[in-house]
Amino acid sequence: MYKCLRWCFLAAVVLAGAQAFAQPYQPLSVGDTVKGSAWELIRVGGKQLYILDFWSTWCTSCIKSFPKMEQLQKEFSKDLEVLLVNSYETAEDIDKRLSKLNQFYDKNGLKQAAIPPLRRMDGDTLLKKLFPHVGVPHHVWLNGNGKVLAITHGENATAAHVKAALDGQALSMAVKRDLKAEGYDAWEVGLFQSGHPALKPAFFTGFIHYTPGMGSGNAEKTDTLNQTYRRSWINTTIPSLYWSAAFQLPTKPRFLVELKDRQRFEEPDSGGVHDAWNDEYLYSYEMLLPVEDKALIGKIFLHDLNRFFGKKMGVEGVVEKRKMPVYILVARQPEKITTKGGLRASSRKDNQYSWVNTPLNRIATTLRARLENIEQGIVFLNEVNAESQRPVDMELVVDGKDMQGLKKQLRKYGLDLLLEEREIEVLVLRYKNGLISNIDLLR
Repeated sequence: MYKCLRWCFLAAVVLAGAQAFAQPYQPLSVGDTVKGSAWELIRVGGKQLYILDFWSTWCTSCIKSFPKMEQLQKEFSKDLEVLLVNSYETAEDIDKRLSKLNQFYDKNGLKQAAIPPLRRMDGDTLLKKLFPHVGVPHHVWLNGNGKVLAITHGENATAAHVKAALDGQALSMAVKRDLKAEGYDAWEVGLFQSGHPALKPAFFTGFIHYTPGMGSGNAEKTDTLNQTYRRSWINTTIPSLYWSAAFQLPTKPRFLVELKDRQRFEEPDSGGVHDAWNDEYLYSYEMLLPVEDKALIGKIFLHDLNRFFGKKMGVEGVVEKRKMPVYILVARQPEKITTKGGLRASSRKDNQYSWVNTPLNRIATTLRARLENIEQGIVFLNEVNAESQRPVDMELVVDGKDMQGLKKQLRKYGLDLLLEEREIEVLVLRYKNGLISNIDLLR
């Protein structure tokens, strides 16, 4: 009888627990309180403050921020607990993914990714229901009673904000929204939408202030039915918008920033000022035009940037030609550009590069990334021409300070690196002087 009562009691407890976890959970907002089984999972340790750090192994910014989160945990160990929550992967998935990631990092001479000794909740299915999101890192701050103090970005995890929360002060951190989680996918449907299904936009361009919850980057979409082409740049810095315009111009000029206070246009490191900076210096831009006019993207884009930021920030992007020292990659002995075949592969450790069965063009792209420094007036050009698609096996130590050593290595593969002064087309971002206008670019 006792055994039956005991097992019946245990079964009732398990059933009640299962029902508790099975019940639908409503998303919580700032000011709400986490209750029930979810709070029991979180409150282990009885701290005054909890930060739920939602992350995933494919989020490099999440992994890069781990040392910062570990330091906060050490600094406020008595009152704070950082809980790493992965709602996308199990512990086994995480180990496999990090192992592959670190193999790649090792080949390319990058710092190894590691998870700090913080409390973890892998394969979470509960907390994401309470705090739905798409982009990570996604931080939720809770006080010792489970009250939601903030739902914010990872940049706001600073010692100053932790201290303010522990002192009971109101937190002035921007609320992190995920518009996609709310049913709006700007990447898919665009920033500007028709006011009625019967309307069929044929051409428009427009700017939008920084909008949390959309992420950042660029997107494109072709509407074959209406024969229109849409390009969107979302939550992007002003210099990056101009760089994108340069890349879209037919001549693809180099890009140079000549703003005496350029640091104010660059993303700050301090989380304490990050939200305010986003509001002032991040913008979205979108254009829609007939498919047949795609070649005009760069000119229209640059013209719009100069009209809008010329008035708002007093800056302009001007295309001009400048004489610069240029390193030129040429093929001297094409017969030496050879491969033993096999799968295409590449690896890097520090300055040592290795390529197997790789088109010469791809190697030239890597050399340009390492050698070109437009800020110092140094340009790299690839003029291997007819040999550009030839596959080659190659090993190089690429050091911009030892160009003679690099030339010697390249000659083993039938290549050479020439140094000449040439006139290079550059898009220069600078403050307006009232004398130059790019309006003629559209003619």
